[in-house]
Amino acid sequence: PLEFPVGKWPKYAGALWCLLCAVQLARVLTSYLHVRGIKRRAKAADRDLQCNFDEWLLQCRVGRNARLLISDEIVSPMAVGFSRPAVILPASLPEEISPEQMDHVLLHELSHLARRDDWTNLLARLAGGVFVMNPLVHWIVRQVDRERELSCDDWVVSMTGSARPYAASLARLFELCC
Repeated sequence: PLEFPVGKWPKYAGALWCLLCAVQLARVLTSYLHVRGIKRRAKAADRDLQCNFDEWLLQCRVGRNARLLISDEIVSPMAVGFSRPAVILPASLPEEISPEQMDHVLLHELSHLARRDDWTNLLARLAGGVFVMNPLVHWIVRQVDRERELSCDDWVVSMTGSARPYAASLARLFELCC
């Protein structure tokens, strides 16, 4: 029988994988705790904005009881929460965009909640953490992120029936976030 001396490299590779996996999973946990803290410190939106949000929530049939919150800790809107979802807007956003643009922002974030993107994002991040040494998995995670955003954009256009005003809203939001 042939014997191939393996040496110590499998142990080193395993140790490296364990270390990188632990670092990536710690990053996921840290991000979760950070976003949870932002959500906890955020304040309820004013009455008019909340009514608009509730109207879209019912019209879109999201299927989840979501809240609208305002935070001065973020620069772009986000949909967060697993069991108690919320849409969090930057504090300055309502004064800086038009009502139509606000509708586009709310619809986009509500589409994330309707599609349960919070859960798919968590699964993608956990997969990226476990398969930290596989570049194909990282490429797949980036593609999933990209497709998630494109699907939400398509959802907004299908709800409003107008692509150009939505594109203008995205451009305006990009200006404000940068």
